[in-house]
Amino acid sequence: MKQWITAAAVLFLANLWAADKVLTVGLGDEFYYGTSLDNIRTFYRAIKGKGINISWTANPGNWEKDVLNHPKRLQFYRDAAEIVRKNGIGVAMGLAPATLLPVKNAEHWHAAALNPKTGRRLTRKDWDFANPLAMKELEKYYARYMKALKPREIFFVDELILISPGENAHIHRMSAYWTSPTYSETALKSFRSFLRKRNFPGADQAKFPVTTREVKANPKANMGLPAIPLDAENRTFLEEDNQWPDSPLWQAWYEWRENLLVRVCELQIRLAEDIFSDNPDWQGTMVSAPDFWFCRETGLNPARIAEIPQLKYLVAGYMGSHNVAKLKPSALKNGKLPGGMVELTCYGSANSVSKEQICKNFARQVREGARLMLFYPLANFNQKRTSEKLKKIGMDYRPEQVKAWEDCILYLQRRNLAFEMFSMKK
Repeated sequence: MKQWITAAAVLFLANLWAADKVLTVGLGDEFYYGTSLDNIRTFYRAIKGKGINISWTANPGNWEKDVLNHPKRLQFYRDAAEIVRKNGIGVAMGLAPATLLPVKNAEHWHAAALNPKTGRRLTRKDWDFANPLAMKELEKYYARYMKALKPREIFFVDELILISPGENAHIHRMSAYWTSPTYSETALKSFRSFLRKRNFPGADQAKFPVTTREVKANPKANMGLPAIPLDAENRTFLEEDNQWPDSPLWQAWYEWRENLLVRVCELQIRLAEDIFSDNPDWQGTMVSAPDFWFCRETGLNPARIAEIPQLKYLVAGYMGSHNVAKLKPSALKNGKLPGGMVELTCYGSANSVSKEQICKNFARQVREGARLMLFYPLANFNQKRTSEKLKKIGMDYRPEQVKAWEDCILYLQRRNLAFEMFSMKK
């Protein structure tokens, strides 16, 4: 009991001290399973003291599957995290649900999307978020994973959405509803149950709405709308509704998907808070995505996400994070902290962002109330990354970008906003 009280007191003091500081979180160091631990050690020694509070590192890539059944991988990520932590930098954790899906004997948990040309189900090797049994298993897998890599300093749910955004999604309404992994038989039962609770007419016989008249891509439907053929087989779970996206059935379908996604986010965040919060340097949990992904079409409703009790930060990522203000009302209404992001290089591009633009963008977001700032990529700090291939995608060493970041930290220090990891302060 005495030990618990002491840990609780440390956490209280840490949170009190950090109430108006800006937590900095770097991502994109590009260290994955198979990287030399000596290279990781050299890199984090070099960036120690550069105002980086937490590194989004020591996590499997989304292409790594069934990670719980690969003990060597887990040990590698434990060792990498320990190296980072020894250099006074905290370690973030986050993992796409699909990364935890077993390779074998998991077919009964798989999700289903829709083939727009045939109207048939398309199996997705990912968890069916509408399947209660699958969600119970997913919770067990997350708990095992978190306990296996404990401790961590922050937990993130990043870019978890229920649609393939498609082209021009940052300026046009996303329309590729058929890519949503929510068309399984179990999902239909879940949808009908949702409708019954809302006294929706014909809920017991309701089906998923689909369009049967083709619409070309346009600003109101970025990927257009397909003419999905209906027949005796798929009419058991699909019904024609060309009033996309505004008919009562379409609106109910979108709201039902929001409920599914909130539950998946809440599952992870609740577990993380329970498992990691005894760490004196625990900084809580965050949900992040490009600001334009926080919308009905993706299922990522910022107002609903901000209602998750244990959530601490709601973060607008990428795209210059010019719309931190979009998430701020939902965050503050629910007692959460808004967050933003700066890019040192443009994602996937050879182009650097100018020092002036980086610093201006960073300062603007802090003034708007951002209390967590992501920045990308850490690879720009790595003096060993000099190949032409890396230059073409902006993932090479760029000292001018490092200098821009140092100026961002100087901005925080001059305003007494710079954060230091509580027990890691030297």
